[in-house]
Amino acid sequence: LLVATLIPAAALAEPKVELLAEVVFTSTSGNTIEPPTLIAMKQKLAQKVNYTTLRRLSQNKVVVSSSGLTEIKLPNQKVATLKLEKLEEGKARIRVTVSPLVTVYTLGREGSLYQAAGQHQGGDLWLVLSAAESAKAQHLATPPKAPTGT
Repeated sequence: LLVATLIPAAALAEPKVELLAEVVFTSTSGNTIEPPTLIAMKQKLAQKVNYTTLRRLSQNKVVVSSSGLTEIKLPNQKVATLKLEKLEEGKARIRVTVSPLVTVYTLGREGSLYQAAGQHQGGDLWLVLSAAESAKAQHLATPPKAPTGT
């Protein structure tokens, strides 16, 4: 006896998230912020170091899944690897490795996370991860849930 079970394709789909990955050079010398959107990062990092120069070196959309590692090559000859550990209720738990550091972050549809990525040309590199615009747009397009009745 042969029994066929229909499983929706979505149930078989591997969990994955699309992120915007930026590599940013920072320094305490000079006075340049390129592009100006990095002012928010400067303010966030000021709790630890008062960087006066922030310059985006690269910006790419990457897909991070639970089955493999996503690699981001850094200009200081290091490689950052990303792996999705869990995706639940619109939040992704992502393992970020920039040897020798391994850190697990939780990232939602808003905000960014900052991972130190080593020294480079007299300053520091940072890996900045945030939800890709498509995820943010989807979140904004989702109507709020109706309140439950009393």
